Amino acid sequence: MSGVSNSLVRRNDGGRGLVVRHVQRSEIDWALHLILSGTVGSSPDQAVADFRALATIKNMDLTSIWVVADQKNSVVWAALPMSPGAGRSTMIMVPSRLRPGVGSTHVAELLAAVCEEQRQGDIQLAQVLVDPAHKAVIRAVEDAGFEAVSDLHYLAREVTGPIPGRIGSDDLRLWRYDRAMHYRFCRTLERSYIDSLDCPTLTGRRLITDVIAGHKTSGEFDPELWHLVSDIENHDLGVLLLNRLHRQAGYELVYIGMVPEARGRGLGNMLLRLAINSLAREGGGQIVTACDAANNPARKLYQKHGFGYLYARKALCKDLQTGLPFADRPQLPTGPSLVLTRENDVRELQHHGVDPFAPPPDAPEVSPSNQQAEQAP
Repeated sequence: MSGVSNSLVRRNDGGRGLVVRHVQRSEIDWALHLILSGTVGSSPDQAVADFRALATIKNMDLTSIWVVADQKNSVVWAALPMSPGAGRSTMIMVPSRLRPGVGSTHVAELLAAVCEEQRQGDIQLAQVLVDPAHKAVIRAVEDAGFEAVSDLHYLAREVTGPIPGRIGSDDLRLWRYDRAMHYRFCRTLERSYIDSLDCPTLTGRRLITDVIAGHKTSGEFDPELWHLVSDIENHDLGVLLLNRLHRQAGYELVYIGMVPEARGRGLGNMLLRLAINSLAREGGGQIVTACDAANNPARKLYQKHGFGYLYARKALCKDLQTGLPFADRPQLPTGPSLVLTRENDVRELQHHGVDPFAPPPDAPEVSPSNQQAEQAP
């Protein structure tokens, strides 16, 4: 538990004696039960057991849960920051409904405590996902200073066999993620955001190296499943980032995107077929992804390849460092310097002996497939 937490205990009883505080170890399962109630496809007890297993794998500190407790010291609401917050961002999990006696003021107090603790831990961005049907929770989270940035549709496709026929062409090459390719992945990912319809409110609000770090924590990172496509002259065109699902056969399609000059050439079709056939070669399973509901071209692409609708979530975000609405927060400069886009950050890194251009420790030395770039299958 953070050493700053004792100074963050808040009381806002509103005549009801409700207290905002850190969870006690004996309360963790009940707090998780509240947070995970309504989990798609799981009973509450199974959802708690599965999440505890995931927390062990991900090295999550479940004592970082914050709770609202009543006069009898019983937990009536809770929030869990998904720490460690890779990429200086964190997902805060909250219950799907407000319980009797818990109002927007209590949610605001709770989220203020969570966000302050995360901010002091150098977290820049906090996100909450809420079922769009649960308006009261959405209003409460917005009252806590969060801003709705997108409506997400979660989609899935069962893979039982490969798509027949050749996927790519002779003038395309595929590369996998390794230390030598780290910069090219960063650059291509950043350029794919130009005029993108995928959560445009967040474009340019984070360093691309933070984005990459965050993508690695979604599911189970495997560098062999991160693909970059280029032409034969090494002009990088797009990326496909796949992570393995936790405790089941399949992939999470974390991100797919093309640079502006590569759009409209069928590369999205090619990369989706690549993902499907890759999973088919491993014996099949499920591919899941999230798509901005306003991104009609992406939704049509997924529908064309057999992805079906699972559920929706409203994404609400808060800038923990500036506190400014996203529309008022200046965009970070983009371009070839990438991690050098904020001079103060770079000077601080160099002061601590860190090379801002260096690939992260989890980047493999070299992917065997990159010793000679693969021809697109």
